[in-house]
Amino acid sequence: MAITKPPGIESDAFKSAKWDELTNGRTFAQADDAGSIPVARSIG
Repeated sequence: MAITKPPGIESDAFKSAKWDELTNGRTFAQADDAGSIPVARSIG
């Protein structure tokens, strides 16, 4: 299952590219998997 890119990420070129890098080729079948995305967002 693909995760929808939030508008706040999509509107920022750097964050959008980082999101794509982190999610490329991955599937997120469980809610726990998606927990790493907000953590990664806070680093950038």
